[in-house]
Amino acid sequence: MPYYQTIIDKTKYDKESIVNTIVSNYEIDKNRNNWDSGARVPSNLHHSNNDYDNKKFNEVDYTELIPLYNQKIQEFLDSLNYKQNIKYRFEVVNYTCMTDSSYMKEHAHICEFSAVHYLKFNPEVHSPTCYVNPASYTDYIGSVLPKLSELLDPTDINNTWICKYVDVPVEEDSFVIMPGILSHLVPPSKKVGDLRMTIVINIYFD
Repeated sequence: MPYYQTIIDKTKYDKESIVNTIVSNYEIDKNRNNWDSGARVPSNLHHSNNDYDNKKFNEVDYTELIPLYNQKIQEFLDSLNYKQNIKYRFEVVNYTCMTDSSYMKEHAHICEFSAVHYLKFNPEVHSPTCYVNPASYTDYIGSVLPKLSELLDPTDINNTWICKYVDVPVEEDSFVIMPGILSHLVPPSKKVGDLRMTIVINIYFD
């Protein structure tokens, strides 16, 4: 799977203002979750997806981030080989705010690529996005070919093909792009009070 990771320069936009807006929304309702609230076991987090026009919450201003995202997306897309020139567009579709009891169930995005900006993230306590390997052999590779699992270091991204679930290390201000069809989830973090915040972008080819 193509995977791109870089850093968004926090000095080039008003990060504090965006964080403060999300915190204020989180304090209004810690479980703003209209995305899968009807599921048998719904996710448990605060996020804005499918709730953009809710006047109860303050609108997050992404204006300064848009050109920064566009630059990074263009860099990634330039690394791919095309049969012809492409046009693309992207949109910020969501922000998430999670604490130690929060989790987001497995899902994928209906777009060519999606991206995550780790706005507030502490690698010591927060869980990175967990990707689900779509290859069916990962269900039995450990029992059929145990030496592979024993000898290959699964923390090396080149060896993640042997893993059912893949956690790629990230840090605060990381910006990650991956195929939208790649299923992923966010497991609970360690028991701490630090809020984990991300901004989610969908990228579409026109």
